[in-house]
Amino acid sequence: MYMTPEEIREKFLGTVIGSDVRIGSDVVIGSDVVIGSDVVIGRGVAIGRGAVIESGAVIGRGVMIGRGVMIGSGAWIERNAVIESGVRVEKGASVGVNRKGVTDALVINGIGTTRRMTAHTSKDGLVIVIGCLNSHRGATIEQARKAIADKYSADHAYFVALELAQRWYDQLTLTRLKGL
Repeated sequence: MYMTPEEIREKFLGTVIGSDVRIGSDVVIGSDVVIGSDVVIGRGVAIGRGAVIESGAVIGRGVMIGRGVMIGSGAWIERNAVIESGVRVEKGASVGVNRKGVTDALVINGIGTTRRMTAHTSKDGLVIVIGCLNSHRGATIEQARKAIADKYSADHAYFVALELAQRWYDQLTLTRLKGL
């Protein structure tokens, strides 16, 4: 059940909230948060101070969003995911169910039947989310390779996208190691 517009205005006084926003029960929103129009926020969500959630984003129940997080328009954050402080989740990205410690996300558009693949880093390492293959839950890159190989030929664009995601992840890892 979602709060009425009146309940939202009353409970989150001082928060910038766009039109047609639906917010579930037991939601906690920190100060200086901005929420765009047509956003859906499930019950039990916690949003840290200074976060920005752009229009059309969907935040599943039980999600924890750290301080200063930027959620791009149309992004889907599945239930019980944890987005670390300062992370930017790009427009249209999908973060899988129960993913913890998400720190980076990459969206590759225009491939497969879903037309979108998201790669993100989390405590599970590199996670791939392709709706038609894993119902937006996300899988390790090895699991994604196997699922794709079981369904598609070796020259399918998904394999190229997986290679791009792996290179992106390797570059992130190398950059972080150099920074230590």
